[in-house]
Amino acid sequence: MGQSAYVEDWVRVFYNTVWFGQNRSIIWFMFGGEPHVLTRAQLTEILGVDLVDTSIHLDTYGDADPPRRALVGGTPPSHEAISILFWQPFPPSSVRAPDALTDEAFAIHMVLRRTLLPRIGYPEGFTGLQQRPVHHIFTHTRFDIVDLLLAEIEDVITDGVAVRRQFIYGHWISYICSWLALADSRVADLTTMHKVSPAF
Repeated sequence: MGQSAYVEDWVRVFYNTVWFGQNRSIIWFMFGGEPHVLTRAQLTEILGVDLVDTSIHLDTYGDADPPRRALVGGTPPSHEAISILFWQPFPPSSVRAPDALTDEAFAIHMVLRRTLLPRIGYPEGFTGLQQRPVHHIFTHTRFDIVDLLLAEIEDVITDGVAVRRQFIYGHWISYICSWLALADSRVADLTTMHKVSPAF
């Protein structure tokens, strides 16, 4: 099975068992009948992204408890920071809507709606949580992708995933689990080789 495959059973077990450490610094979950603990640093390594201190969720919602969607978009970036994304002139009284974005910013926004932020907002809206990653990517400013993924999963679970059955980031979760399965098989192979290796 390739590491890009989506395995619904793995994703379902992950959502039913995952526990988040303080500030989402670690996660604990069941996979293959065994408990697994991964730090945020390990997750960034597995997913091939950078470990960065900038948390989009923290900047948008502060230390609010999940689910944070009830905060109606949270605190958006300042007009001074965000106006670069929109066709000019863009005075402070302007509505921050997707159809006012420049072509480049709109393309980033649409990609994010299909990847990192698939469940946020509605087509005509542009929430604070949507504005921040668009701005970061547009200005080539790094942010913590893993923290964003974990915070969104945390929100989904707190919001009642059993009813909604909205397993976002299923392919990412499947990839993490397949990485663990591959790592476990390598450990098993090394253990077997050690047992059968002749002693000198």
